[in-house]
Amino acid sequence: MAAQVFQRLLVPLNGSQRAEAILAPVVVLAARYDALVTLLHVHDQSAPTRASEERRLVSVADAHQYLTGLRARYDGSATFETHVHLHHGHNVAHGIAAYARSHHTTLIALTTQGTRGLRRRLVGSIAHQVERLTTTGLLIQPTRRRPGSFNCRTLLVPLDGSVDAERALDVSASLALTFHARVCLTRIVPTRRTVRGVDVAIGSLLPRATTELLAQDEVAAGDYLAALQGRLPPMIQVLRDVRRGATAPQLAVASQCLDADLIVIQVPQGATLTHLLDTRSTNILGAIDRPVLVVRSGDDPPRERPAAHRPTSTHTPGWSA
Repeated sequence: MAAQVFQRLLVPLNGSQRAEAILAPVVVLAARYDALVTLLHVHDQSAPTRASEERRLVSVADAHQYLTGLRARYDGSATFETHVHLHHGHNVAHGIAAYARSHHTTLIALTTQGTRGLRRRLVGSIAHQVERLTTTGLLIQPTRRRPGSFNCRTLLVPLDGSVDAERALDVSASLALTFHARVCLTRIVPTRRTVRGVDVAIGSLLPRATTELLAQDEVAAGDYLAALQGRLPPMIQVLRDVRRGATAPQLAVASQCLDADLIVIQVPQGATLTHLLDTRSTNILGAIDRPVLVVRSGDDPPRERPAAHRPTSTHTPGWSA
C-alpha cells in the first residue's frame, strides 16, 4: 500500500526556504519507493506582481529558473520533474488542488506556511485548505520543524479505536519494513477534565464514577494496542503507548519522548485532520514539530468492528480534544 501512496509526489513551492524544508523527507521517501517527484510553483496570473518571502518569483521565467536550479541540487537522489502551473485567482490552494487532480497525484507534500492573524482564523493555512479541497494524501512538515536531514527510524501511529484509524497500520508496516524502523502505537484516553461532548456534563454530575470509568478505559486501551500489535509482522519492533489527556498536547509529548521521525494518521474520506482530532483552536500541526503523513481512506464505507474486538469506552467515540 505504501508504494501506491508514494507513487507520484507533488511538492508545491513558493521560493522560500521554509517551503523547501519538506524536500528532506520527500527525497528519502521517493528514493526508497522509486517515486516521481513534481516540483510545482503555482503562478497566479490575476494577482499583482509581488515577491515571495525570500526569493523573487514575480514571473513565469523566474519560477522556471528557480525550479530548474532546485532540481539540479537534488539530481541523482530521486526522479524529478518541474512545472509552473498558471492559475487565475488569488487562492494558491485551489491551484495546487487542481493540478493534483489533473495529474493523478498520490501524495501532496508541503510545509505549513505560518500564516498568522485574522486570515489564518478565517481561511486557514494553505496546508489546511489543500486538505479540504482534495482527497489526496498529504505529507505535512510543520513550520516548527528545523530544516535538516530526515531519518525514518521511529513511526508514531495514533489510534482512536476506529477501523478507519487502524488502516494506518498497513502503510506504517510497509514503511517500517522498508526503513527498518520501529512502530509506536499510541492511544490517548481523556481525563475527566479533557472529555468532550455529552461526557462533559456527565463528568460534572458524576465526577467519581467518570474518573473510575476512564481508568478502566486506560486499561482497555492497553489491551487494544496489544491486540493490534499482533496484526503487524513479527520482525517489526513495536512499542505500545497509552497516554491521558487532550489529544494535541499529548501527541506532541509522545512524539518528543519517543523521538518519532514521522507521525502516520489515517483520515476517513471526506474528513480532515483537524476534524478527526477535534483540536478546536489549537491545531495539531501547531502543537507538534514532526512531519505528519495523512493517509486518506478509500471510498468504501467504514466497517463495523466485531463486538469482541471493540475497545470499551465511556466517552464519545473518536479523538479527545
